[in-house]
Amino acid sequence: MAVLKRRTRSVNFRLSEEEYELLHRVCVASGARSLSDLARVAVSQLIGRNGERSDGSLEGAVRRLDLQVAELSRQLQRLAQLVEGDPHAGQSQKSHTA
Repeated sequence: MAVLKRRTRSVNFRLSEEEYELLHRVCVASGARSLSDLARVAVSQLIGRNGERSDGSLEGAVRRLDLQVAELSRQLQRLAQLVEGDPHAGQSQKSHTA
């Protein structure tokens, strides 16, 4: 794949061996072409596409993911109860999160 925009600047930082191994595993799992591409995408998401950090976009995304994980956890718990034969598991449970 050809690089469409010539890159002339570089950023260097140090990692521990464990951090590097984790980053390498994430790179392979995500299908990124290289560690540089993976880091570039992560930085782009952090600062936003226009070079300015979006107002709360990262925090908002994390909050939405937390809510989705909590909802999935509730659904899995309800499903496990149904599988185990709990007659009350099918009833809707209302819970409010702040």
